[in-house]
Amino acid sequence: MSENEKGFKPSKDAGVENPQPGDVKIVDGIKYQYKKSKYSLRQFYSHETPEMGPGPGWDVRMGLLNDEWAMKNFGRTFSAKEVFNPSLLPDLPMYEWSMVDD
Repeated sequence: MSENEKGFKPSKDAGVENPQPGDVKIVDGIKYQYKKSKYSLRQFYSHETPEMGPGPGWDVRMGLLNDEWAMKNFGRTFSAKEVFNPSLLPDLPMYEWSMVDD
């Protein structure tokens, strides 16, 4: 399965190289688990979707045009057409580090 089929894998900000779903890390005594977020790639970077409303990534979607970052995190690059019309983005799952309640 390619990186693109697995979905978004933020390796740069996560602090763990190539995290996998279920991975756990402890930062400042707080436990986090890497898991699927409630957004798909399309929903995260869209201004409005019927399923989720406005996505939190709308204001930072221009970062998708950074080919090096996109290849590292998504396994592909994105066109300006996709970035300016997020409905053309793939509906891949996104992953995030979420605090774990002990």
